[in-house]
Amino acid sequence: MFIPIICGMNNYDSNYKPKLQSTKKKNGEQPIDLPPLQPSDYENLYCPNCHNYSARPIKRRQFFTVWFIPILPVYWGKQVKCTICNWRQDFKDEAQLRKIVNEQKNIRNNQPQTYQAQQPPQMYQAQPTTQAPVNQQPPQTYQQLYS
Repeated sequence: MFIPIICGMNNYDSNYKPKLQSTKKKNGEQPIDLPPLQPSDYENLYCPNCHNYSARPIKRRQFFTVWFIPILPVYWGKQVKCTICNWRQDFKDEAQLRKIVNEQKNIRNNQPQTYQAQQPPQMYQAQPTTQAPVNQQPPQTYQQLYS
């Protein structure tokens, strides 16, 4: 009798929920509690792969499975994941996520405003051509930003 064994890898992703982070002062005073990041702070981050604002932090767990039962954990960690192109980047802790969020604010502030579409030129009238400013591209990977 032949019983096939179905095995493979399975991912279990969940939303990342930051915790309250405390830091100590230099003189041994009381620790300062930093407020946790709100979901509105880190949703719609910039994806350097597809150039959309669709990345978000997740907790990822990857298991080796037999008959769809997780047996052996292969990966356990936190990542920034793009929901459009599936690009992923690891991050270690909330401090690194705060750096990513702060850099995202800088990227959004440096983006030029969108321009309204111009009316098509009328027949037999010469219209002066205008050139739009060059759009600066943000850094391509988070590793370049935070290494």
